[in-house]
Amino acid sequence: MVSTYTAILYNAGHPDYTKGICLSITELKEKSKDYLLKSYTIIRCDFNFPDSIKYLSIPVYINETTTVYSQSEKGIVLTGAEYLLAESQNRELIIEEVYSILFSKKRIPKRINRKFNI
Repeated sequence: MVSTYTAILYNAGHPDYTKGICLSITELKEKSKDYLLKSYTIIRCDFNFPDSIKYLSIPVYINETTTVYSQSEKGIVLTGAEYLLAESQNRELIIEEVYSILFSKKRIPKRINRKFNI
């Protein structure tokens, strides 16, 4: 069985810095979930969760070792995955700026089907 860590590293891409773009709020909302999960997308925003949300999902970094999950905050940076989760929780989100870098294309290596001599 392959561990989650190994699977994530295998599928992780390298950023193609030549393809970095600023997105408008409209362009962000038009992006697919797949795009937001498979790109380096960062979103600077203010957020506010309603009182009905019991388990908050946006990490707020106080310093190098301390993270809290606040009900509201200003000037926070989200990843694409954090944005998708916050969207699903009906939170109030005021987007200030969005920047996205696509992954570069990668070649998937062929599997070697032979036993190792130990």
